[in-house]
Amino acid sequence: MGRVETTLMPGEFGGNMDYRGLTEGVILYLPVWVDGAFLEFGDVHALQGDGETNGTAVEVSAEVRLTIELLKNRKMGWPRVENEDYIIVLGSARPLEDCIRLAMFELLGWLVEDYGFDREEAWQLLGQLGRLDIANIVDPHYTVAAKFPKRFLPR
Repeated sequence: MGRVETTLMPGEFGGNMDYRGLTEGVILYLPVWVDGAFLEFGDVHALQGDGETNGTAVEVSAEVRLTIELLKNRKMGWPRVENEDYIIVLGSARPLEDCIRLAMFELLGWLVEDYGFDREEAWQLLGQLGRLDIANIVDPHYTVAAKFPKRFLPR
């Protein structure tokens, strides 16, 4: 039997990340480890503050349209997001510092592997240009979004 994940908590597979940046028009990349993997989507929020600190958001039902594409031969360890302004990695763990490390190192790898940055230069740029959003601190694992501005990516 393949790997089975619960939707209760977030992890490298996605899960209950509770990131308010997952909105209309973004691209979400999730790692897939097995043939025939399933996708579950839900927990739509109309409004949520950073961290979902009181354990809930404005929960709503929604009709959502997804376009799904399987991108073969792409390596990633954690969920990635692209919006108009940023490339983003979501890291989930406890304690919060581990979320930051996971997300930042995955973002570093993305900059090096896909955008051709030198590793040390990319690390320096992340220290100056990187941004962190606290997505949730209520789930069994917390989630942090590490962001790099697209305007500084090579053309």
